[in-house]
Amino acid sequence: MYACWGEKDKAIIWLELALDNRDASLLEILNESQFKSLFGDPPWNPFSNKVGLPKDHDFNLD
Repeated sequence: MYACWGEKDKAIIWLELALDNRDASLLEILNESQFKSLFGDPPWNPFSNKVGLPKDHDFNLD
């Protein structure tokens, strides 16, 4: 929800928590369009590195 509201820092905090808890739905969640606003944002880069996403991911599971 934080990503939808434009609260990018809080969105990253919750994504980090999901990663730390090995939340199986994390990859599905990241594919939601509202998270695209985070891509390229400075806090996004360290997070995407932890997840293992390539820099040019434009993440999509379809």
